[in-house]
Amino acid sequence: MRSKYIFLLLLVLLTLPAPAFSVDWFFIYTAREDFYFIDRDSIKKIDDSAYNFNLKITRTSHKKVYLEKQGDPLALYDIVFVNKLDCKESTYTILSYSVYEDSGAPIFSEKFNKTYKTNTYGGPLRAVTKEICEGKDFAGRPPANTADDPHGKSYGTGFFINNNGNILTNYHVIDRASKIEATYEGKSIPLSVKAVDQKKDLAILSSDAPHPHFIKFREGNPVRTGDGVIAAGYPLPTLLTDELRITDGTISAMSGLNNDPGKLQITAPIQPGNSGGPLLDTSGHLVGVIVSKISDQAVVSKAGVIPQNINFAINLSEVTSFLDQEHVEYETTESIESQRLANIADELKKTTVRISVN
Repeated sequence: MRSKYIFLLLLVLLTLPAPAFSVDWFFIYTAREDFYFIDRDSIKKIDDSAYNFNLKITRTSHKKVYLEKQGDPLALYDIVFVNKLDCKESTYTILSYSVYEDSGAPIFSEKFNKTYKTNTYGGPLRAVTKEICEGKDFAGRPPANTADDPHGKSYGTGFFINNNGNILTNYHVIDRASKIEATYEGKSIPLSVKAVDQKKDLAILSSDAPHPHFIKFREGNPVRTGDGVIAAGYPLPTLLTDELRITDGTISAMSGLNNDPGKLQITAPIQPGNSGGPLLDTSGHLVGVIVSKISDQAVVSKAGVIPQNINFAINLSEVTSFLDQEHVEYETTESIESQRLANIADELKKTTVRISVN
């Protein structure tokens, strides 16, 4: 049974010194009652074609009981791996793995350092290879890019932040892109990358021409739990209309996963393609940038319930600190009077663009 389990271990990643549960894990694959999660923040390019990254296997209680009866002690725990993936050579190397209790407490770590061809194993490894080598989404990733269209494009959202033609979006919308374009009033605008902050998941893009319409940032008192918000973007543009979509909701919490103060939790519905879009207050001023929705599969696997409308945006303070660091201009204004949603939508159509990536 132990050798059988080691076969399963050949599908994972990098050892973490801290408990496994201190990381935001994103669901990528399930096999029977085994669930596989990737730490997106751990994906690091180490040369022209190779990347390091972390992966975790979690088992449900039913599977744990079954495996425990088979005499496999490792089946009772979560396992996190340190891996290297070489896209050019099509090889996958397990550098080491660590075993954790359900509480997140580490039990032991072991170096492995064995290399395999990526076509040797399916399932989770295919999902990881597709994400890292092809730059395509896996299930549970923040909804940056939609499903690819027939021409190999993926999509997100961005918005103008000044009259110099600078556009703000998420880093993961344009990560590994060879060509970036914005669609505005039916016309394609070529974009270049001006600056990125991978940790904050933000990117500033530049267009060749100035743009007279841009979103102003909220000034003065910050938003509070319970305040109304409006999300704008281009979700599922190859499936739904290519028009700008507007949804409204409230701020349900002033922090994100694991009490992350850089995120806001919101109830405004979002879908793949919304990432990088603006989050506004009821005066039509920016209070955040849409970044992700929680993975239903991941919550089901850990808590046994289906989450309801749990979405996240990057807090305005994170946005302004990034722009200030890069010396990029933006305008602020006080939010004094609420506006009709239809009027805010009219303004958003002038400032918000669909981002397409090859």
